[in-house]
Amino acid sequence: MLAPKRLQVAIAGIQAEFVAGADWSRSSITVTNTSDKAMERVRPARYISSAEIVDRPYEELEAQFRNPVNGKWLTFEDATIDSEFTGFPVAAHSTVTLPLGIRAIGSAKPGAGYAIIEGSFHNKDGSCGDSNHEEYDFTILPAHRKPEQPGNPGNPGKPSESAQPGGGASGGSTPQGSQTPQGSVNEAAVKGNLAETGSSSALPTIAMVGGVAMAVGAGAIISVGRVPTPLRGPDPAPATPTAPRRPARRFSPAAPACPV
Repeated sequence: MLAPKRLQVAIAGIQAEFVAGADWSRSSITVTNTSDKAMERVRPARYISSAEIVDRPYEELEAQFRNPVNGKWLTFEDATIDSEFTGFPVAAHSTVTLPLGIRAIGSAKPGAGYAIIEGSFHNKDGSCGDSNHEEYDFTILPAHRKPEQPGNPGNPGKPSESAQPGGGASGGSTPQGSQTPQGSVNEAAVKGNLAETGSSSALPTIAMVGGVAMAVGAGAIISVGRVPTPLRGPDPAPATPTAPRRPARRFSPAAPACPV
């Protein structure tokens, strides 16, 4: 069966806020062996992620620690490769402190985030075990930006001469209402008397034009009053995305048993 939680890990000094694009934060991982027996190969493991709805929440933040064996900085991804990292020893009833750096990438989405830290150990005699499980919440802040300088207001453009009413800058068309009707009144006054003026041949023409105008106006009212029939219904609403689920543990209790 798995050994009791004699291996204790924690993150000391983790920030409550991370600014997107800022430099590495400085904190540390404490690894404590509470047993009477030395642990020969201890490996810490972390899971740092955004809690916001993004494509790859675990890529919103980066983390690395200093290998106590050679003093080099190492990503946690590389720490899973035996050729890069095989763990470090922790003596009985002692603590090893690993410098830890965390940062949010420049494009990280502002919002909530969290970190999980765990660990495991293996000895040459086959004894092994895992650690406790610790979680930490923090906030990702937007990248700092300099305020934009307001520009000088531009001069308003002059109106185009072709945009003047009447269709031209000068000369132009005659205002509405000044057209001379057919069968001029002056012409009738010169050529005939009152009877001839009242029976001018222009009256039927004026009546016909008025009737056509009324018919056109009625047709326009009917056309405007029509409501077009929609061709199809509204598109279905897209599915609401969900926030990433926080893993309960990185090391499964169902791992193969090892002797103590």
